[in-house]
Amino acid sequence: MKRKVSKIAIFLYCIFFTGNSYADNSKVHADKNSDVYLHVINLLFDSPKIDINNRLGFIWEPNHSESLNFNVSFDGMCHTKLDTILNFKNNSKEDCVIFVFKTQTYSNIDGILEVRGCHFCTATISIAIFCKTGKDTLTLKAYSKHFTDSGLFGGDGKEGIGRFSIVKIEDELFLSLRRPIGGNNGYNYGIEDLYYIDGNISCKTLGQLLSYEYYIEKNYNVKKYNLDLKESTAECLKIKANAGVKKEYFFNSGYCKFLESVK
Repeated sequence: MKRKVSKIAIFLYCIFFTGNSYADNSKVHADKNSDVYLHVINLLFDSPKIDINNRLGFIWEPNHSESLNFNVSFDGMCHTKLDTILNFKNNSKEDCVIFVFKTQTYSNIDGILEVRGCHFCTATISIAIFCKTGKDTLTLKAYSKHFTDSGLFGGDGKEGIGRFSIVKIEDELFLSLRRPIGGNNGYNYGIEDLYYIDGNISCKTLGQLLSYEYYIEKNYNVKKYNLDLKESTAECLKIKANAGVKKEYFFNSGYCKFLESVK
């Protein structure tokens, strides 16, 4: 799917040429009242209206199918906000940017809007990838309106919806999502997912390739795992623990997944 968006060089100038990324309350080189910002969100969402109570937030009406999958607020609308911006170069040397949006459930208590969510309630995540294909032209390379669900307390916990980052292994580019650690009574878990962005493997862009537990706490005993970028290859991802234990995940082209090796 490719769509061209023109006259947006100014909007993303600082993203492409300063290398800045945005996460929640940091400064964003975008103005929610600008024509460019309105153009982008209109391209990705259906008739969005700027939410004056929510910085970089907007409201849109879901259709019946979307209302079953997205968080819908007290007014029957979806309240969405720009959460993260990540920039990278793809293998074609194009400057690209990833937009991460979160949709949360709001309640209206005496005119005050508050995020509503139980301990394990999540926010709905939407992701779009644009690449600069001309002097002032971006091409929408990939878009997943309902990408995943993540976060605790409606996505308003201390870790928000989690941490997004770009991971490069050889010529493969992945989007990493480290989901917030959650659990109860001394049993807590944190999951990291890897999604395909660009490279030489024939998999769907933004398709999930790997999911593993990076944090395991049982009866207050903690094990932490991390992707070993030095030893991993495009065919074999190696996960190492703080105790020295290593796990290996080999790429299976039939499933487009990294599957754990059983020894």
